[in-house]
Amino acid sequence: MKFIGEDQEKTNKKQDKCKKAIKECQTLQDENKILDNKINNLRSEISKNKDILTGYDDLKRFIIDLSNIQNS
Repeated sequence: MKFIGEDQEKTNKKQDKCKKAIKECQTLQDENKILDNKINNLRSEISKNKDILTGYDDLKRFIIDLSNIQNS
């Protein structure tokens, strides 16, 4: 009987350790999802800003061309 009790205690400890590891893994996965979302949002914002910058660059060239035409 002593062996069965010791075995049950070891089993319970292993199950508790497993549950704790699963919980930690889930927490890390949740944090990873949050970070992935933040990265994707930043990438989207960078892309949007690049598009705006390209538009400003086109306007700059247009204004320079206009000033060159007027100076001629």
